[in-house]
Amino acid sequence: MSLFRISITLVLAAALFSPVQVVSALEKPHTLATGVWGGDHVTMNVTDGGAQLEFDCASGEISEPLNVDAAGDFDVRGKYAGEHPGPTRDEDTSTPVRYRGHIDHDSLDLTIMHEKETVGTFTLTRGRETILRKCR
Repeated sequence: MSLFRISITLVLAAALFSPVQVVSALEKPHTLATGVWGGDHVTMNVTDGGAQLEFDCASGEISEPLNVDAAGDFDVRGKYAGEHPGPTRDEDTSTPVRYRGHIDHDSLDLTIMHEKETVGTFTLTRGRETILRKCR
């Protein structure tokens, strides 16, 4: 066997039996695609740092990146504020909530939780524009 073949064999053997763990790109977390995601009664504008949400009679905010795991799930903290018709005051009426989602290609199932209560569930599609019926 030539010295070249022996060297190649040793390098390949070392790579195969190395204790270094190789993680595929699918196993690494990634962020939800930026841009508009829309569904019935909701629109979500995703940025690198979070998202702004508008509902028929509410608004929401996520102030952290929407990191999605290998299964397509995310769970982030945010705020949710109900709205009502008529005059409003300049005060923060938002409630802390969790936004939990599951993405499958360009479809997103979103659940909003306050403590153990479900505030709402929505299905959004990437790039879909939504017409909201604001109660202002």
